[in-house]
Amino acid sequence: MVILGVDAGLQANGVAVVESKASSFDIKYLGEIKTKASCPLSERFFLIFSSLEKIIDEFEPSVLVLEKIYSHYRHPTTAAVLGGVRGVVMLLGAIKNMKIVEYPVTHVKKSVTSYGTASKDQMKRMVSYLAKLQKPLKSQHLADALALVMAYLHTQR
Repeated sequence: MVILGVDAGLQANGVAVVESKASSFDIKYLGEIKTKASCPLSERFFLIFSSLEKIIDEFEPSVLVLEKIYSHYRHPTTAAVLGGVRGVVMLLGAIKNMKIVEYPVTHVKKSVTSYGTASKDQMKRMVSYLAKLQKPLKSQHLADALALVMAYLHTQR
């Protein structure tokens, strides 16, 4: 089974494509989709959609894993924009007939570190360790995307 994890954001989206094996997994793709703040919102959404579509077409994942949206009540605009990005990603998943799964951040952290309030640094280190990477991940977005896939695999077992 091939699983796609997307850490959805407007400025940068972490993307992880993993093939699940019996008791392990192989990372097929790990990267970021970045947009420029100077571009109109519609262009940024289209860039995310078209870039992610190419990845889906190449690797043919059957599952899309996203983090459930959370935004502080003091930042309603952030929540609205993030909701738009997630809508674009979910629409693409639906168009490609993928199973779409959402997890709260605490579930992802607990699945990866056994601690629901782990720091970003703890998550990045644990994801790198569990994935047996030679070097630590450069970006938190990459760690989050890979952690989403790991949480899905953990939950399925």
